[in-house]
Formats: sequence, C-alpha cells, structure tokens
Amino acid sequence: MLALLVPNLAHAATMQCAPFQVIEAGATTYKADAAGIVTGVSGNDLLDMTRAFCQVVEPSGVIPALGAKGDGSTDDTVALQGVLNSLTGGQVLGLRAGGVYCVSGLSLPNQNPGPIGIVALGGTSTIRACTGTPAYLIANANWITNTGFAAYPSFFENIVFDGNNKAAVDQYDVSFHSKFINVRWTGATAQGHYLASTTQNGTAIANGTQDNYYLNAEADHNGGDGFYNAGLHTDGKIIGGLFHDNGGYGLDLTQTAGWQLPGGAHTYSNTAGNFFAQLGFNSTIAHNIFEDAVNFNSVNTTTKQAIVGPGNTFQSLVTVPFTSNQLYESLTSLGNTYGASAQLYQAFNGYGHILFSEGDRFANAQPFKWANADYSNGQIVALNSQHYTNATTGVLSIDALDGPQIPVANGFSQTGGRIGTIKSLSTSGTTTTLTGTARVANMENAGFGMTCTLDAYEAGQGNVDEAYAADIKINYLRVVNTTTSVKAAEVLNPYSTGSAISAAIAITDTTNASGDNTVTATITLTHAIAWTATSRAVLDCRSRNHGVESFTWQ
Repeated sequence: MLALLVPNLAHAATMQCAPFQVIEAGATTYKADAAGIVTGVSGNDLLDMTRAFCQVVEPSGVIPALGAKGDGSTDDTVALQGVLNSLTGGQVLGLRAGGVYCVSGLSLPNQNPGPIGIVALGGTSTIRACTGTPAYLIANANWITNTGFAAYPSFFENIVFDGNNKAAVDQYDVSFHSKFINVRWTGATAQGHYLASTTQNGTAIANGTQDNYYLNAEADHNGGDGFYNAGLHTDGKIIGGLFHDNGGYGLDLTQTAGWQLPGGAHTYSNTAGNFFAQLGFNSTIAHNIFEDAVNFNSVNTTTKQAIVGPGNTFQSLVTVPFTSNQLYESLTSLGNTYGASAQLYQAFNGYGHILFSEGDRFANAQPFKWANADYSNGQIVALNSQHYTNATTGVLSIDALDGPQIPVANGFSQTGGRIGTIKSLSTSGTTTTLTGTARVANMENAGFGMTCTLDAYEAGQGNVDEAYAADIKINYLRVVNTTTSVKAAEVLNPYSTGSAISAAIAITDTTNASGDNTVTATITLTHAIAWTATSRAVLDCRSRNHGVESFTWQ
C-alpha cells in the first residue's frame, strides 16, 4: 500500500482515491477520474481528503532520517530528534520500512502551521525503547516543557511504538486535528496511547484538544490502558482497529463527548475491559465488536441522554452505572447484539435513571441484570415500552404490570418489530448466505413487510476496501385458504467501496399439513475473494407482521 504521506500544505498534491469518488473538501468538490486520481489538492483540503481514505501519491516535504541506522541496537535518539527539530509545517520524518529505531525519548516540536510527524516509507517501522526506563517514547514538546497549550496538528503513519517493557508510556499526545494511520502502541509498562489532560509536571493543558483521527490503530500488550483519553480530548474518531491484551482497559475514554466509533473497532482480552464516560453530545459507538466487558459509566451532563448502537456486538457484561447521577437521564442500547455471556446491567436503581433497550438481540436467557433489590424507580424499558423489574438480585422476573419477555430463542428472533443477525463472512469461498425463515398462518391478510440495511466489512481491521452496503426490501402476503402467495424481494441502493461485492435475494415458501406457510428468504453475498476470520455481515431489519408466528435470521 502506498504510504499516506503528508505534503507541504502550501503545495498542490496528487491523490489516489476510489474510481469516480466524489469528495467534499472544504468549499471544494473533487471528483476522481476512472483511475481514482485527483490532482491539484492543497491546503486544508488535503486533510479532508485523507478522511475520505484518499492517499497522497506525489508528496513533498518528506525528510529522510539521515544518520539514523534503524538496526535495533544503535541509539538513534539524537539523529531522529535532529530531523524532528528541523521540520516545518507540512513536513514529515520518513523512516525506512522494516527499520527498528532505538530511542530514549523523542519530542515532537510545536509547529504552526502544522502538521509535522513521522511516517514509514512503503511499509512499517518501529520506534523502540532499548535501554533504561524512559517515561515515554514520544511526546509533544508542550507536554514536556509545560508551555500549557495544546500542540498543533501532528501526523503518524505505519509506525509501531514499542515500549519494550521499558518505557512507561508509548506516546503522550496533547494535539488537535492530528491523524494516526496504521499506528500501533505496544509494550509500555503503563499506557500505550495517552491523550493527556495535564503537562509532565501536572499543570492543566490550556485550550483543550479535539478532532484527532485514528484509522486502523492498534494498542496491545501494555501494562495499563491501551488507549487512554484522560478527559480533556473531545470529538475524536476511531475507525477500525484492535485493542487487546492490555493490563488495564483496551479503550478508556473518560470523556466521550463528540467521539465517533462508527465501525470496525474490535476489543478483547483486556484485563479491565473498556470504559466510556460522559456519553452523548454527538458521540457515536456503532458496528464494533467488544469481546470483553464494557462500562458505559455516565451520560453527558448537558444532554442527559445517550444512544449506543446500532450494530455493536457485546460478548461480556455491559454495565450502565449512571455515575453522574442526574435526574431524568437515560442511555439507550439500540439495535445491538448480546452474546450468550453478555447481559445489559442497570447498575443504578435510583429515581429517574432509565436504561432503554430497543431492537437489541440477546442470546442470554436472562438478558438483563439489576444492581440491588427490586426498586420500581430503577428501570429498564425494552421494546415497545416493556418494563422489567427484578425480585432477586441479578435475576430477571416480571410483575403483573409488565409485558411479555423478549423472545430469545436462537439469540436473534422475535415476533415483530426489529430483527437481524451478525454473521462471519466466508473465509474459504466467495459466497456467504444469510437465511431468514418465517411461519405465516393460514388467515386473512397474513404476511409481513420488512426493510433492512445490510453492511459487510472487515470487523477487526475496518478495511474499507472491502466494504459493502445495501437496502433490502421483502414483502409477503398470504391468500387465505389457498397455497397462493404474493411475494417480492429486492436489493436497493447497493454501494461498494472496493473489490467487487454484490448481493442477491430470493424468497420461496412451502405449505404444511395445517395450511401454514413456511417462508424462506435467502440473501447471497458474492465477494471476489475469501474474507478474514474477523469479517462480518450485519443485517438490521424492521418488520410489520400480521399472522406471523416467528421470523429468524441466521
């Protein structure tokens, strides 16, 4: 893959995008040609283009690491720091692919205008702590020297920061509008990536920090948190990425206001799980996979409400403690999937703290958990305003005023409303099928109308090259006392950002001895290549039913 280099913003650059891709950048609309090429991009438009996954193919401002050996044993601190100190806005330090650069700590100078940063040319380079116990591998100069002001933008691509069980922190960052593409933080004795709220001596950072952008980042095998936002940074974006095997949290966002996790992030095997506080205020957490525990600690004190979803998969306990303790606050779990070991935990049974579950799918026969004894003020409202309380700690029960439980057979089925499934894509072939079945009674006007969204992506890596999306519509109507039916199914608005992917749908039915019809809808995804084990197809449907005894997607 071509390195996503940052040219001097004052010079026009040529960028590689998807064929015929249209990108809104600032006040300008760019359209790529048949080969995906866009020319004449400059200024802040370059940064907007990278957000649209375009790559600079004719960069300027790449300064080689002259004097640095990158052999995994020579101390390259002085050589690398010398180049960093010489950078001006739009320039980056270029490292050799495959190089391992030993350092005792690097400082990224403040530069206005920015960005400045470090990239690997044509592959991945490692910056490693080889001797001593440095406090960090790299940090913004203002964090080190206590200038007390958030740094100007920085840029990193294809870099591994390896604390090597010597450095306390891989990277202290107090910048804004910075970008981190294919960056990994590993081996720190404390945090991997640390969005600090104070300087090295504890003085509060002035001005706030915001709008950092992370694509396919990875934080793993750190002694503390893999990715830690100490509370000052807002409005960041994390697309894809792996966060795993850390001694603290995988993702620890003590300030989640404005943060976007729109898909593809995957967490697992973190000792403390994951932590999100102050949710709401335009935050998005959707289409991600959390194999370890998640604590949605608090809701933003301004909005007093937050939505998590749709499309997340949770495999462990999801706790909602409402620690900000605001009257009439709420959190909604919308269209998420909870595995067999997952429960949605209302951990604050106090007046005016409501946990909503809308369109969620549960494999656990006891999907909800309460912190204390049965308090009517501690509510979970699930689907169609169904209210659940408990008589015994942690055990789901229903009193006389409650509606029916959510059907949990097969984990994803229910008789109406919202249904769907998440399925791994084929790793051995080039087709993947999603099959829905329904039993429609032999009665007047029995049938259903269903609208769905279908998304396919590399869940572990956020690989947009293989992304696919489409709308699915299915309609089925029985003609009473006959085996005749009126049925239609179609794929609408297909969109693919990479290799050829297509979807087709077919609908069939059979009549049993009692006259009921079994309806089968089959969606076939055809993809040019076999997918990886972390890929997913996500189907999210809304249905209006009459005389339909069940509908299940698998």
